[in-house]
Amino acid sequence: RLAGGGTSKGMSFKSAYGAQVIAPYGGRVEFSGAFNNDHVVILNTGGGYFIVLTGMGETFPKAGTRIKAGEPLGVMPSRSANRAGSPELFMEFRKNRSSINPMPWVGTALARSRKG
Repeated sequence: RLAGGGTSKGMSFKSAYGAQVIAPYGGRVEFSGAFNNDHVVILNTGGGYFIVLTGMGETFPKAGTRIKAGEPLGVMPSRSANRAGSPELFMEFRKNRSSINPMPWVGTALARSRKG
């Protein structure tokens, strides 16, 4: 679902505790680690496009690592992480520092994953 009313272009996905998070697209990891009591991965997919993923309990890659689509980025928090409700992965797509509509990206990624 789209989060944040009409202004945010991010999407939230309910998840299972401890579920693995994989890269929706290939790219270069710009940031990976803890930020404001959360774990974040920022993936540079090229051409000024970035994907920001937050809500994880742990991240795996180091900044500067090249990632292929489908490779593990981290895991969602465990049940013991003291968070209310089910964990949620938040994903935001950015172009030149501005949020963009995620639907063209997500639709392409979902179609690709259903083929394989």
